[in-house]
Amino acid sequence: VGKITPKGESPMTPEEKLLRAIFGEKASDVRDSSLKLPPGASGTVVEVRVFNRHGVDKDQRAQAIEREEIERLAKDRDDELAILERNIYSRLAEILVNKQVAQGPKGMAPDSKVSQQILDSMPRGVWWQIALKNEKANSEIEAIKKQYDEAKGRLEHRFEDKVDKLRRGDELPPGVMKMVKVFVAVKRKLQPGDKMAGRHGNKGVISRITPIEDMPYLEDGTSVDIVLNPLG
Repeated sequence: VGKITPKGESPMTPEEKLLRAIFGEKASDVRDSSLKLPPGASGTVVEVRVFNRHGVDKDQRAQAIEREEIERLAKDRDDELAILERNIYSRLAEILVNKQVAQGPKGMAPDSKVSQQILDSMPRGVWWQIALKNEKANSEIEAIKKQYDEAKGRLEHRFEDKVDKLRRGDELPPGVMKMVKVFVAVKRKLQPGDKMAGRHGNKGVISRITPIEDMPYLEDGTSVDIVLNPLG
């Protein structure tokens, strides 16, 4: 990460004062204080984060990282919303199918039975307009609708909260205007005796590393990647 730091200015001699008065202000002496990977270390940069203090204008790199992060958050929100909708509308269809209609949207006659083909022919958002003659089923639909609205609202609120935090800036130590963190992943070769677990629980010590053809396999012939021993 590139960084330059101004050197402390030493007292000027009369000759330097005269030259500065004639030729104008010269650039202050600076030294290179860039952050570099220590000698002998190597790895792959997997992520770069730029932190800015509140009220400090962001440079182009920080803005690009912010846009990428917002896009990633939006994609995560959309994926979660798609999973939620798939689950909710699947449950709603189970309640509606083969039930008698009391009142419905245009094209659905009263006293008719709901079928999956009818549901597939209309937008899913219209399904909520179908009222059934079965009061218990109507109560279940209302409960599902309430659950769906609350879950969707939580997703939107969490997304907006994270985006607002990104755009607002970061809490940095006193005197620090900007901070850059570079995450470097290091590949390591596993060997018997290494620990795979973290701080808590079983250590997960590797006892053997075998070729894939010597590993146990499933019913369909797929070899397993790892065999865990509960004794640790």
